[in-house]
Amino acid sequence: MLDKIKNGDLVICNNQIKKILLKEINRKKQLLNIKFMTLGEFCNNYFGTYKLSALYHLMKEYKLNYDVALEYLENVLFDVDELKVYYNYLVKNDLIVKNEMFKNTLNSIVVIGYDVDPYIKKELSKYNTEYIYHEKGDLKPVVYCFDKQTDEIAYVASDIVSKLGNVGINDVCLLSITDDYKNEVKRIFDLFNLQVNIENSRKIYGTKSVSRFLTILKKSKDINKALDSIKQNDVYNKIVYILNKYSFVLEVDYTFIEIITNELKKASIKNDEFKNAINIVSFDEIEDEKYYYLLGFNQDNYPRIYKDDEFIKDELRKKKGLFTSLEKFKNSKNKIINTISNCPNITISYCLKDNYNSYYPSSLIEELGLDVIMNEKVLPIYSNSYNRQRLGLLLDRFYKFNEVSDELAVLFNNYDIPYRTYNNEYTGLEFEKLKEYLNGKINLSYSSMNDYFLCAFRFYVCNILKLDPFEESFMTMVGSLFHLCLSHMYDTDFDLKKIYEKYLADKELSNKEKFFVNKLYKELEFVIDTIKMQEEYSSFDKVMCEQKITVDKSSLLKINFVGIVDKIKCLEKNGKTLVAIIDYKTGYVETRLDNINYGLHLQLPVYIYLTKEGLHKDVQIVGFYLQKILNSTDIDIDDADALARKKLKLDGYSINDENLISLFDSSYDKSEVIKGMSLTKSGFSSYTKLFDSDGACKITDLVDSKIDEVVSSLEDASFPINPKRIDNKLVGCEFCSFKDLCFRKEEDIVNLKNVKFEDIICE
Repeated sequence: MLDKIKNGDLVICNNQIKKILLKEINRKKQLLNIKFMTLGEFCNNYFGTYKLSALYHLMKEYKLNYDVALEYLENVLFDVDELKVYYNYLVKNDLIVKNEMFKNTLNSIVVIGYDVDPYIKKELSKYNTEYIYHEKGDLKPVVYCFDKQTDEIAYVASDIVSKLGNVGINDVCLLSITDDYKNEVKRIFDLFNLQVNIENSRKIYGTKSVSRFLTILKKSKDINKALDSIKQNDVYNKIVYILNKYSFVLEVDYTFIEIITNELKKASIKNDEFKNAINIVSFDEIEDEKYYYLLGFNQDNYPRIYKDDEFIKDELRKKKGLFTSLEKFKNSKNKIINTISNCPNITISYCLKDNYNSYYPSSLIEELGLDVIMNEKVLPIYSNSYNRQRLGLLLDRFYKFNEVSDELAVLFNNYDIPYRTYNNEYTGLEFEKLKEYLNGKINLSYSSMNDYFLCAFRFYVCNILKLDPFEESFMTMVGSLFHLCLSHMYDTDFDLKKIYEKYLADKELSNKEKFFVNKLYKELEFVIDTIKMQEEYSSFDKVMCEQKITVDKSSLLKINFVGIVDKIKCLEKNGKTLVAIIDYKTGYVETRLDNINYGLHLQLPVYIYLTKEGLHKDVQIVGFYLQKILNSTDIDIDDADALARKKLKLDGYSINDENLISLFDSSYDKSEVIKGMSLTKSGFSSYTKLFDSDGACKITDLVDSKIDEVVSSLEDASFPINPKRIDNKLVGCEFCSFKDLCFRKEEDIVNLKNVKFEDIICE
């Protein structure tokens, strides 16, 4: 390559090629006046780019969210009709950066290793430009195929160990490893005592420092106060670095907070790396003298499939001179072919299945005519730890399926492992194993969190192992039917009968169940009629039904806290959004909120949290209620309808502010809407359940802290058997189907005292 470069050239290449060229220049002791740039750096100088402040101003001016504004900015320079208004705004406000003198400095250009978009190539044709590509070689490495991913990785680990007598560990690399391999590689390589730098950085979003910083920042709008609330460490320094990038923002507003939150979601801190270890490298970092292992050589991974899902679609990309998804696929394919056919020390492997999916081999194997070796054996001479684990798996196969193999005989005669022993104590779980099992992500909800605080082991069994699958009963089916109909009752073309019958059309019901669903239709008509009567007392004029709300609580795992709120009623008043939350219930439910400090009975508090954190930051909660929509029928009374309407009153907590509650329920002095709500000469009656604004904030903070507890337990992979007993009632084991798994002992039980809701929010 060096012989094609001369004085005055601009060399456009990646950093690895730059490093190779500089080494060659140094070796030959040449003195060359050349300049290096990556393709991205060249484009920013040649075509221009946007200032960092452009993101903030675009979001602010056009009320765009972070992701949309960022996508617009990344495409705004391509002269797209839909983005012209934004481009003109950026130009007018001097938010586009252009290096006007750069083109005058260009004369001779050498492009090395890049597939360049046609529109860039057209501009480069104006100069004396030469392209240097990696051509296809004639090497044809053998490909190893394994039935299971674990066998593939174990073979690679053993092959590396076999080479280490002649090869330094720093000269061994894993090539472009995919995410679905990382956890298993780490686990199995540890068994072979191989150090691997597999996680070069760690995300900081979801850590206690970031969570606390954002909580204080959102409440106080004071950066210094938020920073003072956390410890000064590497996370603190990263937060300060991000804040400094946006120091041009003079006032902490919602746009600024949204940007900082999203920046923190992407932010990571470089992990300490092992000096003597196997490293993961990309296709651009290959050096001839090192040894490379390409795992997971399966279809869709190699070559990568590109979809036509970018902002600028293929049809327009072709007109603009940008690579289409098909052209990107071809470039990716050629790059892999060139790498494989030129690398003298590459070992390629793939598997047919892992714990979750089945896979096909890469089409490149057949296209390049590569030989495949099936299920190469791992010699039992490289890892005692791996051999012991392997023995356990083979014994499982023996006891379950009477499978016998030579491998089992050899391992059984050489190792003694504690197989088929049992201790009911939770002995812990490696986080990496948990992360692998969960595919790096998990959704949390009120019900899963309630399981955790009833008993952490119950949470583990139900929500991680998922050994308690949902089975629809007649009552759960009725509950789903009622919720569906009520979610559509505000539709302009609402047709109850049509929705009711459509839902039941594919249900197989007995004659008895058919009788009840016909009877329940009348009940549902009555419920809807009653709700409409109740709403005549309310000034709240907006309603959201079946609102799915998600709050990102990611940390070491991708964690979403998810909830579906049956009904949220809203009113805009004096620049404030007033909100009442209503959850429908078809069965028995406890309406008091005692013991929420223990993480129990948090359903309504969770809805407050979701509304304030996931839907609208600045809302005033006026009330939060349960509404029991399926009640027993009383026939031996004079006015059965009046009693039935009374049972449909909202049961929950209301703001202790007459001005606010009167907007939601004008009959509040002797309420026709809210159970127990009335006035006496001295104010609200003793039967009225009340809270204040501070109480709502305390509830939100409490729920957030309880979610953090569950997140911490996931990070620690800690799920001990710890059922709760409150005032001699063993609530942690009620309705639990897994007593035969945990073998609970008395010393496992956590004894608690009942705490009233009023005492919790008044602390």
